[in-house]
Amino acid sequence: MAAVQIDAPTSVRTGEPLTLFNTATIINNVYQQNLEPTQGGYIPKRIANKLRQQLKGQELLSTDGIDARLELVLAALQELSVLQLTPQVFQKEKPMYEPGPVMEVWGRLEMVWQARQLLTRWAASSYWPGVMGVNFQPPPDYMYTLNPKAGRGVLLQYLADSTQAHVWYDISSILKDLFKQHPSIMRSSYGYLTKKQRDEFSKNPKQWMQTEGEIFIGMIGGVLFEMGIVDLGFEPTGQTSDGKARINPTAMRLNEFGKQVIKALPSDEKEVRKVAEQLLKEIAAAAAEPERKFIIQPNFELLLLEPDMPALYSVLPFAQVKQVGHSSTLQLTQNSLLRGMRSGLSIDAIIQILQTRCKNELPQNVTYSLRDWAKQYREAVISQVYLIEVPEVLTESLVAHEKLQKQGVRQVAPGVLAVAADSDLNALKNLLEKEKIVVNTKGNFLVAEDSGDNGYDDYYRYR
Repeated sequence: MAAVQIDAPTSVRTGEPLTLFNTATIINNVYQQNLEPTQGGYIPKRIANKLRQQLKGQELLSTDGIDARLELVLAALQELSVLQLTPQVFQKEKPMYEPGPVMEVWGRLEMVWQARQLLTRWAASSYWPGVMGVNFQPPPDYMYTLNPKAGRGVLLQYLADSTQAHVWYDISSILKDLFKQHPSIMRSSYGYLTKKQRDEFSKNPKQWMQTEGEIFIGMIGGVLFEMGIVDLGFEPTGQTSDGKARINPTAMRLNEFGKQVIKALPSDEKEVRKVAEQLLKEIAAAAAEPERKFIIQPNFELLLLEPDMPALYSVLPFAQVKQVGHSSTLQLTQNSLLRGMRSGLSIDAIIQILQTRCKNELPQNVTYSLRDWAKQYREAVISQVYLIEVPEVLTESLVAHEKLQKQGVRQVAPGVLAVAADSDLNALKNLLEKEKIVVNTKGNFLVAEDSGDNGYDDYYRYR
């Protein structure tokens, strides 16, 4: 039995990519304040509650009753290396979230690619809480015998293979098809059942519909709807036997955005490379000539009148989000500007971003205020380096040496060179010795030592 196509339902809710909007809001908060997780991995309650008020969509309650949307997005972004925790350098310094090595690429991805990445994490991650249908009935010991995560990839593949975009389907027929094809996919204890028990299970769709069926309904009406890839239809009755408002959708359709997200995925490794190469070319071209999407107001507001993730992410480091959605509003403030400079942007770079992203010219008062605020920023950079003392007469020739330049050697003062502490000292020593320079060492050096086969990571020690 295949999914049954139906006429458009009376009541329709259109899917919106709320999870992507929430992700941008959370990343903006990473830029604009210090988000320091506790030892348990949670953002402190006072900050978390304030941040959750900015998020859209329904709450996702974890087993301890806490809305998990903030933590699950942070966890997913860490797995994708979009965010990372700062290493502890100073005593009593707490780690906090900061942009990771993939942030630059992530910020240039269109919504389709961001949605694919987050759906991949949802399908594979146990930390992403599920939303159950309203009629969910757990089996005995379901916490130990049921694995809802196992059904996520199955549902995505089913929708990609068995549904057409812009067509309404009866959800009950989808569930019957899933029961027929994958009755035991969520049952971790199925392999331990006797043949008789398996036969009884496969002949009892009612129990499956109340358990697995309601979990699938929760996936469709929860993550997929809030990722913006499906629209939902509801019966006009709106009441259940106990008088409560019905929340289970009865129909769904894959919208145009959903079609792009789940139906255009590459099928093999060769196709993956081809798609990835094309994506990188598109990112490079977009970065070279970004579209002007923002309107900047004399009151320091930035208006983005359509969803455009590369445009939005270009200003997240130095502008405070007020609203993210199909239209977005951000505010330039002195604090947001200084936080942007703290992330590594100069005032000239910030003004250039605004000039290349805004449809209108920057108001004179905005430009003047930004430069005036920037004067308040003062920075000191502490880095670990090795100092190389040489005769002053050799300074210029060594700094100009091509191979030493590749090692990162730079001049600090006449007769004093510096190179990063993670440089290859053996290669550096060999290069200097080839120049007929005797190499001596002074002081303690931090070097890596192999710990052998005892199962521990390499450790560092001074010698």
